[in-house]
Order: sequence, then structure tokens, then C-alpha cells
Amino acid sequence: MPAMVPVYLQASKWMLGYFQDPQHAPVYHHPTATAYATGVLNSLPGPAGLPVCKLGVAANGLNLTYIPAGWRNNQDLLQRPCGDPGANLDQAGYNTGRTSYAQLQAGFANLFANDAQLNAIPQPLFAIVDTDSAHHFSAPLVQRAVTRARPLGSQAVVVINFDMHKDYGTGQGGMIGCQGWGWFVSNPVANVHAAALANVYMRLGGDVPVGQNPAITWDGGDWHRSGGPGGTQQIQLPPGQAGTVANQVNAVLTAVAQAANIGRVDAYVTVDRDLVQASYTQYDDGKFTWANALAGVQACLGALQNHGSWLIGFDVCGLPAYPSRSSRAWVQPPKPSPAQAVADATNQIGQLWAAATAYPH
Repeated sequence: MPAMVPVYLQASKWMLGYFQDPQHAPVYHHPTATAYATGVLNSLPGPAGLPVCKLGVAANGLNLTYIPAGWRNNQDLLQRPCGDPGANLDQAGYNTGRTSYAQLQAGFANLFANDAQLNAIPQPLFAIVDTDSAHHFSAPLVQRAVTRARPLGSQAVVVINFDMHKDYGTGQGGMIGCQGWGWFVSNPVANVHAAALANVYMRLGGDVPVGQNPAITWDGGDWHRSGGPGGTQQIQLPPGQAGTVANQVNAVLTAVAQAANIGRVDAYVTVDRDLVQASYTQYDDGKFTWANALAGVQACLGALQNHGSWLIGFDVCGLPAYPSRSSRAWVQPPKPSPAQAVADATNQIGQLWAAATAYPH
């Protein structure tokens, strides 16, 4: 597989210059959002191709304006905006971007096929999605990755999600949102794709209740195997084997390879920054320090490399939203300033980019 190209996908109106105020400024400031997106892309060293920035929210426009209305069947792509400013709409659970899965996939399929910049990219994408309220953008990104990898010889794919939430869902009503996108990539979906996009959806990095001390461990990851029982199950390891990232990834890869009678299982990796302490995302903070989280992703990539897997795509979501969301008991004051929180997120994205692009393609 060829090396990656970075793509920035804006999905929300809460990008009010990032951190202008915990209550948000009354007017969306598009130039500030544009400058921030451009700055993130420019911070990534040595991309294989020109970075692509898709700013989908104009100063007073609809969400996802980079997908023209004609590619969306003249409907707004998102039933609920991923973060309109307001007293409640900037809170977790109020803006999950819930939309029709078929509509989401159709809109993005048209974007990848008809947009001159994206259509010209043969490489896998390293996608940056602004908010974890739009983590379900991973679904069309997985479809794009699988569609491009299959003609090159990819036979089986595992989607690996680093996230404090399961993000699996039920697929009920054909509606997809940020907390239920995993079902759609690991199951057939009528009128969209007759076979599952991925053989397995797995999640690493489970949450602990607010106020409890976090156990910095990756044990207890869960997975759903396409064609298996509903829901997700905890990844089972041989007795006495530690629940490390590498051991859990190895167990899943081995199970898929044996079931499919193939030698190589490929992977799509996605990281939600709500995994991290002091992430300042829509959905609170996770239990991991950034060093812990990065080490987990690196261990995953190491296990994939040892298996000979192709890394067919990578994304990261969950840029800072506002300071008040970091309410976990283990985040000790003083909290970072808004500028520092944004700088930290940019640096973290850069380190994930370095890890993903160091992967042998």
C-alpha cells in the first residue's frame, strides 16, 4: 500500500475559533476555524501528497457544504448538526450528528468519486475529523479504504477503534451516529453494502466511572465479528496472557486469519481523543495520559506490522471543544489554557501522523 495523505474534514459549527469561551461566542468565526484547520495540516511533516482541507461549514452555511446538494439527493446530510452553538447543542448527547447511513455513505461516495482533490489521491487517507460528535465519519472512510484496498489484494479487514466508548450501536432504523457507527462497518446493510465492510470491529480503551481513579490498562477490549452474535463481546485471551494491546490485536488477527484461511488480515485504525485525560472533547475525558494512549496505538501498529497487515487507513477525531468538559477527578489543576489545549491536540495529531506514516506501506 502506498504512503498516506492527510485530509482534514470539518463537520461542525462549534468550531468557534476553538475555545473562544466556555459558553461559546455568539457568532461562528469561520476565518479562525479555517486558520486552525490549515495550521493542523501544515504541522504534519512530509506528506506523500498535498494535504487536503475540506471546510464544510461556511460562515452562515449548511453543514458539509463540500458535499454539494446534488450529491446528497437535495437533502441536508446531517439530521442534526454536529455542534450548533447554543445553550444545549454544544453538550454531549445533544449533537451526535445522527443521520441516515445510506445518505452518509452516498454523500461521501460521491465526494470521493467526484471531488477533484480527493479523487486524485490513490493513497490511503490519514483523516482528521474536527469533532468526536462526527466519529461516524469513520464509516465512509472505512468504505473508501476497503474499496481501494480490495483490488490490490486485501481479503480481510479489522477496524480498530481506540475510544472510551464502545461506539457499536444496533443499526436500528438505519440511522448512524457517533456512538453507534461500529455496527454499520461490521454488518451487511440493506441497500448499501451486501457484505460487511470489515470482518471485525474492535474497541480498546474502555472508560471508568467519573470520580474513580483510572486503572491505566488496556485489558477488557471488546469486539464484534461479522456474522457472529449481536453486540460486542470481550476479547478472550489464553489463560495467563496479559490483556495488552498487542496480545488483544494478535488474538483478533489470528482468529480472523484462521476463519478466512488466509495469511494476512489488514487494518483500519481510528483514534478518538476522548480517550485522553484533558482532551476537552464533547464527550468528557478518558483515563489515559497522552503518553499511555500513544504507546497503545504504537503497540497496535507494532502488532499489525508483525502480522504483515496493510494499514489501509487511519483517522483521528475529537479536537478541543471547550474547557468545561474536562471534569474528571484525576485532571489536576491548573488546567491548560485554551491555547495550550489546542497546541496539545495539534501535537498529538502530529505524533499519530508520524506513527502512521512510519508504518511500512
